[in-house]
Amino acid sequence: MNSMLIQFTEQDVIERLTMPRAIAVLEQALCDEAHGQAIHLPRQRVTMDERTLHVLPAASGRYGYHGLKAYLSGGARTAFWYMLFDRDDLKALISADYLGRLRTGAASGLATKYLARTDAAILGVIGAGSQAATQIQAICEVRKISRVLIYSRNAAHRDAFAHEVATRFGVDASAVASAEEAVAAADVVVTITNSREPVLDGTWLKDGVHINAVGSNRAASRELDETTLARAGRIVVEDIAQAKTEAGDFIRAENFDWTRLLRLQDVLPLVETHAEPKRDRSEITIFKSLGIGLWDLALAIELLQTMH
Repeated sequence: MNSMLIQFTEQDVIERLTMPRAIAVLEQALCDEAHGQAIHLPRQRVTMDERTLHVLPAASGRYGYHGLKAYLSGGARTAFWYMLFDRDDLKALISADYLGRLRTGAASGLATKYLARTDAAILGVIGAGSQAATQIQAICEVRKISRVLIYSRNAAHRDAFAHEVATRFGVDASAVASAEEAVAAADVVVTITNSREPVLDGTWLKDGVHINAVGSNRAASRELDETTLARAGRIVVEDIAQAKTEAGDFIRAENFDWTRLLRLQDVLPLVETHAEPKRDRSEITIFKSLGIGLWDLALAIELLQTMH
C-alpha cells in the first residue's frame, strides 16, 4: 500500500467537517462545475449474486484531484468508502458513511438557501432514519427554523427522534401522528424515506412551500405524487442525466415533461452575486436530490485540507 496514504475514520470525518462548511464547499463545487473546473458522472451500478456495487466518480480541476465513492449494498450491511487520488497516486482512503449523510444534508441546505422563501420558519419532515438529522441540521443553517414537525410510521421512533432534534439543534420539535399533519403548515418539507409509493399528497401543501425529496435514488421508488409535481413551479435536480435513470418520482409519473427539470447550478448567477433569489411567494419548488459524486469529492478534498 502507498506509504503516504492518509486514512480517515468515521470519527475523523465527524470531528473535522461541519455543516456550515459543507454547504459552502458544495456551493463552490457547483460554481466550479458550471465553469468547467469540475466534472462528475452519474452513479454506475454493477449487480451480481444479489449484491450491487455503486460507484460515483468525479474530478476537480481547481484542486487537481480525482476521486470516487464506492459502496456495496444487498448484504447484511452497507459499507461506504471514498478513494481520493492526487496527480500521481491514491492520496486518501475515507470511511464515508457520515460523509454521505453530511453531503446529502448539505445539498438540501444549498437548495433550500436558493429556493425556499426567506421567511421560512416551519419545517415538516417525513421520515426519521439515519439521514434525517443532517437534513434538519442543514436547513436550520440556512433558514431561521422555529418549529420542526416529524412523522414516521413508528410512533416510538418518531417520538425519540423529535426529542433528539430538539436537544441537538435547539428548536421546537414535535412528533405528529400523520404525514399530512407534518407538512400542512410547513414552509419547507423534507421527504427522507425508503418508500416505493408516494408519501406526500400534493393537496396537503400550502402555497409557497419548498420540498426536498431525498429518500430515493431508484427508478422503482417514489415519494412525490403527481399532484405535487403538477403544483410545482420549478423542479430542480443535481444532474438531469442521472435523474432520467434514478428519479422514480418522475420516471413513474404519467407523461412527465422532462424539459421542466432545472439543474441546481442553473441558479449560479445568484450564487456568484450572493443576491437573494427572486421568486413568486406562492410558487411551490422541488429539489429532487439523488446524490452526485461531485458532492463527495468536494467534501473529501475539504477533509484532506483540514490536515494543513
